[in-house]
Amino acid sequence: MNFTSAGRICSLLATAAATSLLMTGSDAPTPSAIHDMDFGNFSYVPSCLSVGQSVQVHNGTFYGHTHGGTDGYDFLDFTVEQVAYGRLSGDRREEAVVVTRCNKGGSGAFTSASVYEMRQGKIALVTTLQGGDRADGGIASVGIKGGLLWVDFYGTTGGLCCPQWIETATYRLVDCRLVEAGRRVRKALPHRAISPEGELSQN
Repeated sequence: MNFTSAGRICSLLATAAATSLLMTGSDAPTPSAIHDMDFGNFSYVPSCLSVGQSVQVHNGTFYGHTHGGTDGYDFLDFTVEQVAYGRLSGDRREEAVVVTRCNKGGSGAFTSASVYEMRQGKIALVTTLQGGDRADGGIASVGIKGGLLWVDFYGTTGGLCCPQWIETATYRLVDCRLVEAGRRVRKALPHRAISPEGELSQN
C-alpha cells in the first residue's frame, strides 16, 4: 500500500485550502476513494509501542506478540474501534477518522483518533489525537459535522475503570493539526465500568 509523508500531505492540504477559496458552484463533497480503504485490514503505528513500530491488523484486530515471542514484554491487543468519514480540510474531499484502542496486556487501554486522507491515489496519515486510558480521557466515539471533528471523551474523578461522564470536544483541522474549537460539554453517565478490552458494562 502506498503512503505519502506527513510533510507532503500538509503542503497538499495548504494548496487545496487556498484553491478552495476560488471555487464556485455546488458545495457537495467530491466522491472519494477513501471509502474504499479497508481500515480493518491495515497497517498502523500504535501509540503504545516504540516509535515507528507498526502492526498489521486483520478484521480490525491485532492480538499476539509483535516480535513473534511468547513473553509478555511484546504482547499487544490492538483494535480498530470506529471509522468515521466527513469533510475536515475544506477542499471538498472527505477524510477518515479511525479510532483505535491499544493494550499491552495490563489493565491500561489507550485510545487515539487518527485522521487519514487520499491524495493522488495514495493514503496519508494527516495527524493523530491521543486519548487517555479508559475512564481517564479515553475516546468513546467520534463524528464529523459542519467541518469539525466531534470527540466524546470519558471522564472520572475516581478509578480508571469507571467513567462518570462523557465530555464532548470539537476540533478544527488547521495545517495538519487538530485545534480545539469551542467549549467542551459534559454529560453525566450512570455507573459503568470499562474493561481493558474496551468493553463498557453497566454495574
